[in-house]
Amino acid sequence: AVAPEGSGKTTAYILGVLMRLKYSLDEAPKVLVLVKDQERGSHVAQQFRLLSGRRDLRLIELFGSGGMENEINELVDGTDIVVSTPARARAVYLKLGLNMNKLQTFIIDDADELIAAGQQLPINELARSAGKCQYLVFTTVLTNKLSEQIEPFMNFPTMIEVVEKPEHEISIHETCVYQVPNFQTKFNLLNYLLSNDAGNAKIIIYANSKLTARNIYKEIDHHKPAILQPIDPGQFGVDTVEEFDSVPEIKILIVAHETSVEASAKATSQIHVDIAENTDHILDLLTRGDGVQDQEIILMPGETEMLQIKKLENAIGKPFRTSNLETLDLGETFLSPVF
Repeated sequence: AVAPEGSGKTTAYILGVLMRLKYSLDEAPKVLVLVKDQERGSHVAQQFRLLSGRRDLRLIELFGSGGMENEINELVDGTDIVVSTPARARAVYLKLGLNMNKLQTFIIDDADELIAAGQQLPINELARSAGKCQYLVFTTVLTNKLSEQIEPFMNFPTMIEVVEKPEHEISIHETCVYQVPNFQTKFNLLNYLLSNDAGNAKIIIYANSKLTARNIYKEIDHHKPAILQPIDPGQFGVDTVEEFDSVPEIKILIVAHETSVEASAKATSQIHVDIAENTDHILDLLTRGDGVQDQEIILMPGETEMLQIKKLENAIGKPFRTSNLETLDLGETFLSPVF
């Protein structure tokens, strides 16, 4: 299931589990819920207990990194539901403390965040050990990496997607998304776009931090950019966005999100090399404002930044136009290998 935050994904699977769960005295759990961390797991466990009402629900939480003796003893006494981080569940399973022979439902909560945190190995091992059961994956965004992750244990899965409609229509500049595999490819694409520019455009390049802005400056130095409030004295810079707007000779400005949230009135293009976690800031830059001319906007999310793209799409109520890097005439060396 793919749905935005706050849409009721957790409540939906908890109610589904409780409706199917039959009372028994079996020691082996019927349901395993994998969560990103203890805070999230405690919330899920609390919701299970709250929604179960007065029924006698046996639930065990597995977190931490210390000794497992107490947790294993609890599991031996029997439980219906286990809520755990993938690493902890795998560790207890390898100690023969987690019996998955009677598992009926295998749930991955916030799957996109688990994959972004590098939890592929324990999730895969646990899924293979679960055998024949129902697999449920809940995520805010379905990335290529997540699809590859679940493919071995979910053949031809049914997908349910919930799209959140905004209360009011938001008018944005023409926006295109290029998903890129790594940062070097972002640099390569940036150089390609700047090299193919008509020459009379004024372009603002956004980065998340001053350090990234400095690195972008070094990478595209031959295009003669300026940088907003540079941290290196040897780099050519300006103090304000208005200064960039007022000087026709300055065609390219690099801005760190932490430096300024101000939009340019004269820029014809925006290129977002990073997708800031504060999507409200980016949404302000995408929105057509008074006194700002129409702009072409390019977003370059990596795999882990697709969540922010999904949040932006939910905010404007429609998907962005996307372009595939393979369709561009870029040459064989353009796409840097993923390490």
